[in-house]
Amino acid sequence: MTPNLTALLKETDGAKSRIADCLPLPRYTASSAREKFNLDWICHSNALAGNSLTVIETKVVLEGITISGKTIAEHLEVVHHCKAIRYVENRLAQNLALDLQAILDLHNILQTGHTNDPASDGPSTNATASTNPVEKIHDLLAQRCALSASHPLIQAAQWHGLFLNQSPFPGDNGRLARLLLNYDLSRAGYPTAVILRDEKQQYDAALKQAAAPHSRQSAPSTKLAQNTSQASPYDDLAILIAQATLRTLRMILYLLGPCAPAPSSSEP
Repeated sequence: MTPNLTALLKETDGAKSRIADCLPLPRYTASSAREKFNLDWICHSNALAGNSLTVIETKVVLEGITISGKTIAEHLEVVHHCKAIRYVENRLAQNLALDLQAILDLHNILQTGHTNDPASDGPSTNATASTNPVEKIHDLLAQRCALSASHPLIQAAQWHGLFLNQSPFPGDNGRLARLLLNYDLSRAGYPTAVILRDEKQQYDAALKQAAAPHSRQSAPSTKLAQNTSQASPYDDLAILIAQATLRTLRMILYLLGPCAPAPSSSEP
Protein backbone atom coordinates (compact mmCIF):
# COMPACT_ATOMS: atom_id res chain seq x y z
CA MET A 1 0.00 0.00 0.00
CA THR A 2 1.42 3.37 -1.01
CA PRO A 3 1.63 6.29 1.46
CA ASN A 4 -0.89 8.17 -0.70
CA LEU A 5 -3.42 5.35 -0.36
CA THR A 6 -2.76 5.04 3.38
CA ALA A 7 -3.46 8.76 3.91
CA LEU A 8 -6.57 8.61 1.70
CA LEU A 9 -8.02 5.67 3.62
CA LYS A 10 -7.39 7.47 6.90
CA GLU A 11 -9.21 10.57 5.64
CA THR A 12 -12.09 8.48 4.29
CA ASP A 13 -12.53 6.63 7.57
CA GLY A 14 -12.36 9.92 9.48
CA ALA A 15 -15.21 11.35 7.41
CA LYS A 16 -17.17 8.11 7.82
CA SER A 17 -16.76 8.30 11.62
CA ARG A 18 -18.00 11.91 11.69
CA ILE A 19 -21.14 10.90 9.82
CA ALA A 20 -21.63 7.89 12.10
CA ASP A 21 -21.87 10.31 15.02
CA CYS A 22 -24.89 11.91 13.30
CA LEU A 23 -26.81 8.72 12.58
CA PRO A 24 -29.62 8.32 11.93
CA LEU A 25 -29.52 11.11 9.37
CA PRO A 26 -32.47 13.53 9.26
CA ARG A 27 -35.15 12.12 6.96
CA TYR A 28 -34.89 14.97 4.44
CA THR A 29 -31.09 14.75 4.37
CA ALA A 30 -31.15 10.99 3.84
CA SER A 31 -33.77 11.27 1.09
CA SER A 32 -31.96 14.10 -0.71
CA ALA A 33 -28.62 12.28 -0.51
CA ARG A 34 -30.09 9.02 -1.82
CA GLU A 35 -31.75 10.75 -4.79
CA LYS A 36 -28.58 12.69 -5.63
CA PHE A 37 -26.18 9.76 -5.34
CA ASN A 38 -28.40 7.31 -7.22
CA LEU A 39 -28.88 9.79 -10.06
CA ASP A 40 -25.13 10.36 -10.34
CA TRP A 41 -24.49 6.62 -10.07
CA ILE A 42 -26.88 5.81 -12.93
CA CYS A 43 -25.61 8.59 -15.17
CA HIS A 44 -21.88 8.11 -14.69
CA SER A 45 -21.88 4.30 -14.64
CA ASN A 46 -23.86 4.27 -17.89
CA ALA A 47 -21.54 6.94 -19.32
CA LEU A 48 -18.49 4.78 -18.58
CA ALA A 49 -20.21 2.11 -20.70
CA GLY A 50 -20.83 4.53 -23.58
CA ASN A 51 -24.16 6.18 -22.76
CA SER A 52 -24.22 9.86 -23.81
CA LEU A 53 -26.98 11.12 -21.49
CA THR A 54 -26.04 13.91 -19.07
CA VAL A 55 -27.09 14.01 -15.42
CA ILE A 56 -30.00 16.34 -16.22
CA GLU A 57 -31.10 14.18 -19.16
CA THR A 58 -30.87 11.08 -16.98
CA LYS A 59 -33.13 12.75 -14.41
CA VAL A 60 -35.64 13.65 -17.13
CA VAL A 61 -35.70 10.06 -18.40
CA LEU A 62 -36.35 8.79 -14.86
CA GLU A 63 -39.33 11.15 -14.76
CA GLY A 64 -40.74 9.34 -17.81
CA ILE A 65 -39.83 11.89 -20.48
CA THR A 66 -38.11 10.98 -23.76
CA ILE A 67 -35.00 12.90 -24.82
CA SER A 68 -34.95 13.89 -28.49
CA GLY A 69 -31.92 12.68 -30.40
CA LYS A 70 -31.06 9.92 -27.93
CA THR A 71 -31.45 6.23 -28.69
CA ILE A 72 -34.03 3.92 -27.16
CA ALA A 73 -31.16 1.83 -25.81
CA GLU A 74 -29.80 4.82 -23.88
CA HIS A 75 -33.22 5.44 -22.34
CA LEU A 76 -33.61 1.77 -21.38
CA GLU A 77 -30.16 1.71 -19.79
CA VAL A 78 -31.27 4.45 -17.41
CA VAL A 79 -34.53 2.71 -16.49
CA HIS A 80 -32.91 -0.69 -16.08
CA HIS A 81 -30.06 0.69 -13.99
CA CYS A 82 -32.56 2.37 -11.68
CA LYS A 83 -34.36 -0.96 -11.23
CA ALA A 84 -31.03 -2.65 -10.51
CA ILE A 85 -30.25 -0.14 -7.76
CA ARG A 86 -33.66 -0.77 -6.20
CA TYR A 87 -32.92 -4.50 -6.26
CA VAL A 88 -29.62 -3.86 -4.46
CA GLU A 89 -31.32 -1.62 -1.91
CA ASN A 90 -33.97 -4.26 -1.20
CA ARG A 91 -31.36 -6.93 -0.59
CA LEU A 92 -29.31 -4.63 1.62
CA ALA A 93 -32.42 -3.80 3.64
CA GLN A 94 -32.75 -7.54 4.30
CA ASN A 95 -29.04 -7.78 5.14
CA LEU A 96 -28.53 -10.36 2.40
CA ALA A 97 -24.98 -11.17 1.34
CA LEU A 98 -23.99 -11.18 -2.30
CA ASP A 99 -24.47 -14.55 -3.97
CA LEU A 100 -24.72 -16.21 -7.37
CA GLN A 101 -28.44 -15.56 -7.81
CA ALA A 102 -28.07 -11.87 -6.98
CA ILE A 103 -25.38 -11.46 -9.63
CA LEU A 104 -27.49 -13.27 -12.23
CA ASP A 105 -30.55 -11.22 -11.29
CA LEU A 106 -28.67 -7.93 -11.55
CA HIS A 107 -27.25 -8.89 -14.94
CA ASN A 108 -30.74 -9.71 -16.22
CA ILE A 109 -32.21 -6.50 -14.81
CA LEU A 110 -29.55 -4.44 -16.57
CA GLN A 111 -30.20 -6.27 -19.83
CA THR A 112 -33.99 -6.68 -19.78
CA GLY A 113 -35.41 -4.84 -16.78
CA HIS A 114 -36.44 -8.17 -15.18
CA THR A 115 -34.75 -10.56 -12.78
CA ASN A 116 -35.40 -13.49 -15.13
CA ASP A 117 -34.72 -13.20 -18.84
CA PRO A 118 -37.95 -14.36 -20.52
CA ALA A 119 -36.05 -15.10 -23.72
CA SER A 120 -34.04 -17.90 -22.16
CA ASP A 121 -34.59 -21.01 -20.05
CA GLY A 122 -31.73 -20.18 -17.74
CA PRO A 123 -28.37 -18.48 -17.47
CA SER A 124 -26.45 -21.34 -19.08
CA THR A 125 -28.59 -21.66 -22.22
CA ASN A 126 -26.46 -21.72 -25.39
CA ALA A 127 -23.31 -21.48 -23.27
CA THR A 128 -20.36 -23.82 -23.70
CA ALA A 129 -18.40 -25.12 -20.75
CA SER A 130 -15.75 -22.46 -21.36
CA THR A 131 -18.20 -19.54 -21.51
CA ASN A 132 -20.86 -20.58 -18.99
CA PRO A 133 -21.35 -17.47 -16.81
CA VAL A 134 -22.55 -19.56 -13.86
CA GLU A 135 -19.29 -21.46 -13.71
CA LYS A 136 -17.29 -18.26 -14.04
CA ILE A 137 -19.28 -16.58 -11.27
CA HIS A 138 -18.87 -19.60 -8.98
CA ASP A 139 -15.12 -19.30 -9.50
CA LEU A 140 -15.17 -15.53 -8.94
CA LEU A 141 -17.15 -15.89 -5.72
CA ALA A 142 -14.64 -18.47 -4.49
CA GLN A 143 -11.81 -16.04 -5.24
CA ARG A 144 -13.78 -13.32 -3.45
CA CYS A 145 -14.05 -15.46 -0.32
CA ALA A 146 -10.28 -15.96 -0.39
CA LEU A 147 -9.51 -12.24 -0.43
CA SER A 148 -7.70 -10.92 2.61
CA ALA A 149 -6.99 -7.20 2.61
CA SER A 150 -6.08 -4.75 5.35
CA HIS A 151 -9.06 -2.46 4.60
CA PRO A 152 -12.60 -2.93 3.17
CA LEU A 153 -11.97 -0.44 0.35
CA ILE A 154 -8.85 -2.32 -0.72
CA GLN A 155 -10.74 -5.60 -0.70
CA ALA A 156 -13.53 -3.99 -2.72
CA ALA A 157 -10.95 -2.83 -5.28
CA GLN A 158 -9.49 -6.32 -5.51
CA TRP A 159 -12.90 -7.89 -6.12
CA HIS A 160 -13.81 -5.18 -8.64
CA GLY A 161 -10.59 -5.76 -10.55
CA LEU A 162 -11.01 -9.53 -10.51
CA PHE A 163 -14.60 -9.36 -11.73
CA LEU A 164 -13.82 -7.05 -14.65
CA ASN A 165 -10.64 -8.91 -15.54
CA GLN A 166 -12.59 -12.17 -15.88
CA SER A 167 -15.89 -10.60 -17.10
CA PRO A 168 -18.29 -13.57 -16.79
CA PHE A 169 -20.91 -12.20 -19.20
CA PRO A 170 -20.61 -11.34 -22.89
CA GLY A 171 -20.41 -7.63 -23.65
CA ASP A 172 -20.15 -4.90 -21.05
CA ASN A 173 -19.63 -6.07 -17.47
CA GLY A 174 -18.73 -2.64 -16.09
CA ARG A 175 -22.17 -1.45 -14.96
CA LEU A 176 -22.76 -4.76 -13.18
CA ALA A 177 -19.30 -4.64 -11.58
CA ARG A 178 -19.98 -1.14 -10.25
CA LEU A 179 -23.31 -2.31 -8.79
CA LEU A 180 -21.47 -5.14 -7.04
CA LEU A 181 -18.82 -2.69 -5.84
CA ASN A 182 -21.39 -0.50 -4.13
CA TYR A 183 -23.20 -3.56 -2.78
CA ASP A 184 -20.02 -4.51 -0.92
CA LEU A 185 -19.23 -0.95 0.16
CA SER A 186 -22.69 -0.53 1.63
CA ARG A 187 -22.43 -3.78 3.59
CA ALA A 188 -19.11 -2.51 4.96
CA GLY A 189 -20.75 0.72 6.11
CA TYR A 190 -19.58 3.01 3.30
CA PRO A 191 -21.76 5.14 1.01
CA THR A 192 -22.05 4.95 -2.76
CA ALA A 193 -18.82 5.35 -4.70
CA VAL A 194 -19.51 7.04 -8.04
CA ILE A 195 -16.67 6.88 -10.55
CA LEU A 196 -17.17 9.84 -12.85
CA ARG A 197 -17.22 9.81 -16.64
CA ASP A 198 -14.33 12.31 -16.55
CA GLU A 199 -12.31 9.68 -14.67
CA LYS A 200 -12.70 7.07 -17.41
CA GLN A 201 -9.09 7.30 -18.58
CA GLN A 202 -7.79 6.96 -15.02
CA TYR A 203 -10.28 4.16 -14.33
CA ASP A 204 -9.31 2.20 -17.45
CA ALA A 205 -5.62 2.58 -16.60
CA ALA A 206 -6.21 1.36 -13.02
CA LEU A 207 -8.14 -1.66 -14.30
CA LYS A 208 -5.37 -2.43 -16.76
CA GLN A 209 -2.83 -2.26 -13.96
CA ALA A 210 -4.96 -4.56 -11.80
CA ALA A 211 -5.14 -7.06 -14.67
CA ALA A 212 -1.37 -7.02 -15.27
CA PRO A 213 0.31 -10.44 -15.52
CA HIS A 214 1.87 -10.20 -12.07
CA SER A 215 -1.52 -9.51 -10.46
CA ARG A 216 -3.02 -12.58 -12.13
CA GLN A 217 -0.13 -14.79 -11.15
CA SER A 218 -0.45 -13.96 -7.46
CA ALA A 219 -3.91 -13.82 -5.92
CA PRO A 220 -4.80 -10.61 -4.08
CA SER A 221 -4.89 -12.59 -0.83
CA THR A 222 -1.14 -13.21 -0.90
CA LYS A 223 1.50 -11.33 1.07
CA LEU A 224 1.65 -8.63 -1.60
CA ALA A 225 -1.92 -7.60 -0.84
CA GLN A 226 -1.49 -7.85 2.92
CA ASN A 227 1.83 -6.02 3.17
CA THR A 228 0.93 -2.42 3.96
CA SER A 229 4.42 -1.16 3.03
CA GLN A 230 4.55 -2.66 -0.47
CA ALA A 231 2.74 -1.37 -3.53
CA SER A 232 0.09 -3.62 -5.05
CA PRO A 233 -1.22 -3.69 -8.64
CA TYR A 234 -4.62 -2.86 -7.10
CA ASP A 235 -3.45 0.35 -5.41
CA ASP A 236 -4.43 2.70 -8.26
CA LEU A 237 -7.90 1.17 -8.40
CA ALA A 238 -8.22 1.37 -4.61
CA ILE A 239 -7.22 5.03 -4.71
CA LEU A 240 -9.87 5.80 -7.34
CA ILE A 241 -12.57 3.98 -5.34
CA ALA A 242 -11.50 5.63 -2.08
CA GLN A 243 -11.57 9.06 -3.75
CA ALA A 244 -15.09 8.37 -5.06
CA THR A 245 -16.21 7.22 -1.61
CA LEU A 246 -14.67 10.26 0.07
CA ARG A 247 -16.42 12.54 -2.45
CA THR A 248 -19.76 11.08 -1.34
CA LEU A 249 -18.87 11.35 2.35
CA ARG A 250 -17.96 15.02 1.92
CA MET A 251 -21.29 15.68 0.21
CA ILE A 252 -23.14 14.09 3.13
CA LEU A 253 -21.15 16.22 5.58
CA TYR A 254 -22.03 19.29 3.50
CA LEU A 255 -25.73 18.38 3.65
CA LEU A 256 -25.47 17.95 7.41
CA GLY A 257 -24.00 21.45 7.71
CA PRO A 258 -23.55 22.63 11.29
CA CYS A 259 -24.90 19.31 12.58
CA ALA A 260 -21.74 17.52 11.45
CA PRO A 261 -19.09 17.16 14.16
CA ALA A 262 -15.77 18.88 13.53
CA PRO A 263 -12.79 16.73 12.51
CA SER A 264 -10.66 15.49 15.38
CA SER A 265 -7.16 16.88 15.75
CA SER A 266 -5.74 13.56 14.50
CA GLU A 267 -7.54 13.81 11.14
CA PRO A 268 -5.79 15.47 8.17
